[in-house]
Amino acid sequence: MKPKQHDRTKLPKWAQHEMEMLEMFAREAEARANKLKALADGAMESNTYIENYDKDNHLLPPSSEVNFKVGRGIIAVKIATDGESVRVFARSRYAEIMAIYPKSGNYVELGWVDY
Repeated sequence: MKPKQHDRTKLPKWAQHEMEMLEMFAREAEARANKLKALADGAMESNTYIENYDKDNHLLPPSSEVNFKVGRGIIAVKIATDGESVRVFARSRYAEIMAIYPKSGNYVELGWVDY
């Protein structure tokens, strides 16, 4: 049963605005929860998942960013929404740059280089 609605116009403008913001946050949280539930139930497909060789894959929301802690920094990998490319971002709190080491035609290593 929904609570009784009151006339908000009698409230101060700041309170009306605050209530609108809280309702918006609640709608966004509910939408995220529904999306995650759909993933868990297998009703939604995703291009991003954690692969467990001996278990079922664990789906993540589509085009999620996956962060890898490497040394003192983080390498963030995200599948582009066009599905044709992989974008790699690097974040470090230190004066380091990301290095890409080609190993073969379909394999590269990512790491940090001090400069």
